[in-house]
Amino acid sequence: MRRWAWMLVVTSLALVLSVTVGCSHSTPQIVSVWPAASTEATIVAPAGSSTWPLMGTVQRSSAGQRAPIAALYAAQSPGAPAPSGSAGAIGGVGSADVVYEWGSTRTATQVLALFQSSLPADTGALGMSNASAHVVAGQYAAVLCSLGGGGAGTAGAVAPAKFPGLFGGTPPGGAPGVYLLARKAGTVLPHPAAAGTGTARLFFGGSADSTQPIASITVPVAPGSPVTWEFQRKEGSYLRTVQGDDARDSLSGKVISVRNLLVMWARPVQDDSRTNTGQLSLTGQGQVSVFRDGVRSAGHWLAPPDGPPRLTADDGSVIPLAPGSTWFEIVPLTANITLK
Repeated sequence: MRRWAWMLVVTSLALVLSVTVGCSHSTPQIVSVWPAASTEATIVAPAGSSTWPLMGTVQRSSAGQRAPIAALYAAQSPGAPAPSGSAGAIGGVGSADVVYEWGSTRTATQVLALFQSSLPADTGALGMSNASAHVVAGQYAAVLCSLGGGGAGTAGAVAPAKFPGLFGGTPPGGAPGVYLLARKAGTVLPHPAAAGTGTARLFFGGSADSTQPIASITVPVAPGSPVTWEFQRKEGSYLRTVQGDDARDSLSGKVISVRNLLVMWARPVQDDSRTNTGQLSLTGQGQVSVFRDGVRSAGHWLAPPDGPPRLTADDGSVIPLAPGSTWFEIVPLTANITLK
């Protein structure tokens, strides 16, 4: 190669290097890449400022956290055949944030449904509350709506005699009886402070993936009327059946489903009063099985009189719930549940 050709090549390389070095500090560079992942990154909303305390789901405004919790009581479980003359089920229970259910008689159970993020358009007939209903209402600083009745912690209880304009007769397609006029409840119910202090909150978070989920859980809430919850993997929820039939909300007609199912073993109430016969203690501590996302987590529950249960594993870590509705099945220490 001729001398002038070599000089041309050297000059060109020098020009390229000078341009590259000169732009190294002014041209944006990729200094890292997004790590390989199976799901997109998510930013968790700050706890206590943008989620419903009993649902763990995002709310439209922070004002929702100050909304009163309405605790509706019925003496017959949703989805179970109502005996002749009974008050029937709480209509709208399918949209409740939290539901408690415990045994009453051989075939009937008692239900207390807690509403805060929403209220159904109508509710079913209410029942005469007892001590257990008042305990749960006190733990959540809820306003207890019922036909009245005794029990500890009656502060904040709302009965037809106290608020005659808040209760009505037979709802459309419902059973005869007294029921809450839910459309008025938002403006009439007193603040939760009327029933207690503080803001009740359940613990949500994490995930519980399973390659072989538990397909169904049968719980003997009442000896003659076991309840079965079928896991729906696609929706991540549990559907309720009673005596082999789908349990439906008596007003919406939809099958009742929840994201979290909890079975709590509780001791009998130590009380000589006849009104508490057969009642289970909802304060104190005991064993619990938490079902979410098809997975069972065994642990312990601890519930004070003024707060909802705290759920922990054997190592003391908190067992989180999936964002969404929660159903507590309260059973005696002798009850066995069946898993498939």
